[in-house]
Amino acid sequence: MPQSRDKWDVLAIAAFLIVLVGCGALIERSGGLLMVVSFNFFDFTVVSLAAFRMLHLITYDKIFSFVRNYFDRHGKREGADGGNRYIDSFLECLWCTGVWSALIALTVYMISPWGQFVVYIFAAAGVASLLQLAAHAFAERTH
Repeated sequence: MPQSRDKWDVLAIAAFLIVLVGCGALIERSGGLLMVVSFNFFDFTVVSLAAFRMLHLITYDKIFSFVRNYFDRHGKREGADGGNRYIDSFLECLWCTGVWSALIALTVYMISPWGQFVVYIFAAAGVASLLQLAAHAFAERTH
């Protein structure tokens, strides 16, 4: 069993590196180093909030639950091994999902104005989620 897990770890790292290089190539084609150098605190905040919202969407929200449930059912059945089990673990891992969400948000943000528009929507939704969580926590403390 550990050898199979090692195989999936190596495949996941390879997939991430391939996607990372692909995202770098997309960014390079869209403006490259100039965009990276001009990346400021506002850009970082927007991309971070969008990545937070994507992370929450993938790992918690009902709209994405059918995907989580599929891999949960197939990944946790007795004797399950392989991709379904690995993807189920990924969907439960906030760190893993967060890294992929950040990579996607950053790439989309840097490749076009339309990408920035999409990231702004996710960022605004991220702020709204944080405000809702804060309001809920405040309401819990006052009762």
